Amino acid sequence: MKKFISLSLISLSLMFYSCEKILLEQDISISNVEMLAPGQGVTVQTSTISFRWTAVEGASTYHFQIATPGFLAPQQIITDSTTEDNFYLEELPEGDYEWRVKAINSGYSTSFSSASFRVEINEEFSDQRVNLFSPSDNYLSNENNMTLDWGEIEQASVYRVQIIQNGQVVTETTITGTNLTIGFPEGPTTWRVRAENDSQNTAYSERSIFVDTVEPETPRLISPADEADISVPEVTFEWERNNIQGSEEIDSIFVFKDLELSELVVKERVTTSYNKTLDRDETFYWFIRSYDAAGNWGGRSEVYSFTIN
Repeated sequence: MKKFISLSLISLSLMFYSCEKILLEQDISISNVEMLAPGQGVTVQTSTISFRWTAVEGASTYHFQIATPGFLAPQQIITDSTTEDNFYLEELPEGDYEWRVKAINSGYSTSFSSASFRVEINEEFSDQRVNLFSPSDNYLSNENNMTLDWGEIEQASVYRVQIIQNGQVVTETTITGTNLTIGFPEGPTTWRVRAENDSQNTAYSERSIFVDTVEPETPRLISPADEADISVPEVTFEWERNNIQGSEEIDSIFVFKDLELSELVVKERVTTSYNKTLDRDETFYWFIRSYDAAGNWGGRSEVYSFTIN
């Protein structure tokens, strides 16, 4: 009897532990795996395919599959694997394929994301194209230094990397590997890569990047004025700020009920004017802070107070 009770307690403990682990896991079911390469509808001119996708926060593994010609009516499932990485290397013959991947943890999983592509083995070195993996095209960054990543071309001895701005090559380098950390100037640029050997080179493959490292200006509050007394509950907030050239800039308004700014009552994305109905017989504290699409946050404005009588 004691042995039976002990085994039962162990089973219950394991059950509760498993349930607790699931409860502690991040719910990733509404997340999405972004396919980086090969992209939808592309033709890959090499037999060694490097599959890349974005990492999902909270995922522990990824379920990766390849089918030919596709999953709707597959002739063959080429690969069905689980990996902890967000990349996979596979050797494939010429043909049509579809690949898909989903993120998993112990309690949740995302839906599959998929892309179809074709493999054509082109024996002419100069006719091949370098597959660019990351950053994605039209990437927006608030950092100058970024790591470029691209696919390997057979028989290539070096890869030539260029950064172009306003039609001029501002940086050029050659390396033997397939990734490079390099500095970008402020503003819109193009990065491109080609493969080279002793006698030939491929055409360039290119993508665009916009670098914005400058934070927005600190807003200046206009109305309601500091320590203003207001007789109506509908309050019109106004402020001003000069836009800085770069990525889109956005203002956020914060309204609190206490001087310590701990009891938040309003937080909204706004323009240069905002209306809000608030409680009477209360004192409120407000400020504006701005940020841009690249992720730069500007300084917080002064904190103004007002009272609605």
